[in-house]
Amino acid sequence: MMEISETEQDAIVELFNMGMGQAAASLSAMVGGEVTLSIPHLEIKPSGQIAELDLVRRAERICAVSEAFDGPFTGRALLIFPETSSLRILRCLMPLPPDPHPLSDDEGEALAEVGNIVLNGCLGCLANLMEMEIDGGVPSCRIGSPAQVFEGRASPFPVDEHVLFVRIDMGLADQGEGGHTLFVLDIGSVEAFLDAVRRFLSAQGPGGVG
Repeated sequence: MMEISETEQDAIVELFNMGMGQAAASLSAMVGGEVTLSIPHLEIKPSGQIAELDLVRRAERICAVSEAFDGPFTGRALLIFPETSSLRILRCLMPLPPDPHPLSDDEGEALAEVGNIVLNGCLGCLANLMEMEIDGGVPSCRIGSPAQVFEGRASPFPVDEHVLFVRIDMGLADQGEGGHTLFVLDIGSVEAFLDAVRRFLSAQGPGGVG
């Protein structure tokens, strides 16, 4: 299994901290409340284990905004919330009926736009910091049970492939349970990603990041 040095891990954490910090500020402005972020957590693991995250397993229904990205390395970015949290976010952005089930196409598009702002905001910041082009695709939104969203043909990932998995937990002040932001790099792209991280570290000089 590929090893990532402690220095490289620290640099990846700092890069995603800066990228998600800007994205969280944009989301905070949209919902009119504070958005808190956890320290990024990264590991190499089978992609099927994404469906085993605590938030995903506990929720009866989830909203997952997903988009592919490519450039020097490829992968997929996801924003995952329990449906209850997704509805609270939507109510900050648009009028909703008391029991908006099933969600309309307009509401799904609004959630996809939230994901677009958060995910592409982070990817854009990473691209600037690492001085490279990272192209994000058009985000899609899936709403349903975890099995409906992540299993079988619905899954955005082959379950038997290992990936570099970066998870950042998000909390929404006064909005109940938060969500996960995930950046999943194809294992074949990890070395290209680490090369970019090493170039970023070299550009920082002896003082490193921070």
